[in-house]
Amino acid sequence: MPQSPTHAHRPGLSTDTLDWTLVQAQQLVKHQQVIQIEATTPIEEACMVLIENGISSAPIYDPATHTYVGMFDYRDIISFLLLVLDRSPSETRASLEIKSLIRNASLLRQVPVQMAADLSTQNPFYAIVPETTLSHVVAIFGYGTHRMAVVDERGHIEGILSQSTVNQYLHQNLEKFPQLHQLTLRSLQDLKLAETSVYTVPANSLVLDAMKAMVDLSVTSLAVVDNEENAGLLGNISLTDIKYIMKKRRHELLWATCLDLIRHARLEQGLEDGQDRATVFSVTPSTTLQHCIALLAATRAHRLWVTGGHSNSATTTISVAQPTAPAASPVKRGLSPLNPGSGSDSKSNLSGTTSGPSSLPSHMRHPSSGGVTAPFINSGRVIGVVSLTDILRVITPSDD
Repeated sequence: MPQSPTHAHRPGLSTDTLDWTLVQAQQLVKHQQVIQIEATTPIEEACMVLIENGISSAPIYDPATHTYVGMFDYRDIISFLLLVLDRSPSETRASLEIKSLIRNASLLRQVPVQMAADLSTQNPFYAIVPETTLSHVVAIFGYGTHRMAVVDERGHIEGILSQSTVNQYLHQNLEKFPQLHQLTLRSLQDLKLAETSVYTVPANSLVLDAMKAMVDLSVTSLAVVDNEENAGLLGNISLTDIKYIMKKRRHELLWATCLDLIRHARLEQGLEDGQDRATVFSVTPSTTLQHCIALLAATRAHRLWVTGGHSNSATTTISVAQPTAPAASPVKRGLSPLNPGSGSDSKSNLSGTTSGPSSLPSHMRHPSSGGVTAPFINSGRVIGVVSLTDILRVITPSDD
C-alpha cells in the first residue's frame, strides 16, 4: 500500500518519513547517556572524563546554581596548556580571571574545570529545543558549530547532538531520503568541495607548535606532510590528539615531532583494539559525497584530506620549526569549521622558543621527516580538505 503524503511528511519520525528536513533533534539523541562534569572538578580529572568516555566535549554543570555554565573540550585543554606554558598571545591573558588561572596552575593547585570551560571561546554551550528540525540543525552546523545540547522545557539535557551524530544518522537512513540521496551521488569536484585552501605542517615540526598553530588559526586539524615542496600527505594532527598526552601524563610528547605523535597514536589505537589503524583518511576529487559520508561515519573522523596531482588550490605550509616563520594567510572556505574565515594572530610567533625535556625516549626521536618509509605511505599531494561542516553546509536546504 503506497505511503500517503501526510504520513510521508509527518515530523519526528526517523523510520517512515521521506522528508529528512522534518526529523526532530530529539529523535537523534534518544536513549543517549549524557556525560556531564561538575564545575568544581579539576581540569586533569575532567580531561580523563572525556578520554574514558570516548567523547570530545561535555557540558559543565554547577550544582550550586543548578545551571550549565559552559562546555569543556580538548581545545580548552590545549588553550589552558598554552597559557601555563606562556605560549599564547598576550591579548588572551589580559583579564584578571585568566591571570589567576595561570597563577593557580603554576602553584600546582587543582584548577576547577569551570575556569577553563570555553577558554578557547570557539565552542560555547549551544542549546536547542527537542523539536528543532534537522533542516535547522544542519544549517547551524554548516556555519561551524560542532555540537549542541538538546534541552527540554525543564532545563534538562536530553542529549548532545553533534555533527558526527547527524552524519551517522544520514548515512544509515540515506536510502529513505531520495532527494538527498540523489545529491550525495555527485562528486566533490562537482560540488566544488575538491579544492579548498588548506594548512599543512612539516612532519618534523614540534607537537606543541602545531597545537598552538591550530588554536591561533581556529582550525581543528593540520595535514602532516613529508616536505614543503610536494606536500605529500603522511597523516594529520588534530586537537583531539592531546588525549594521548594527557592520558598517561606523557607531557614529553609536546616536544616530540608531529610524525612521532602520529606513530604514538597509531600504537595506542592498535593496543586498544588490536587492529592496525590507518594514519590518515584521504579521498580524491572524483569521490562521491555519499562515499565521504560513509567513510566519516565508519571512522568517526571529522574530515577527509583531498589528494591529487596538479591543483589551483592554495596550500599554506606552516613552518613552525623556523623561529621567524611569518603568520599564515587567512583560512578560506571549507578549512575552518569552528570559525570560518578567521585568520591567524599576526602578533603570534608560531615557533617561539621551546623548553621541555631535553631528551626523548629513543622510540620518540625523529630528527627529520625526509625519507619516511612504511607504514607512513605518501598519499599524494594535499589539494584540499572536506569536513563535516562542509558536508552539512552543502546539504542545507535553500530558503526558496
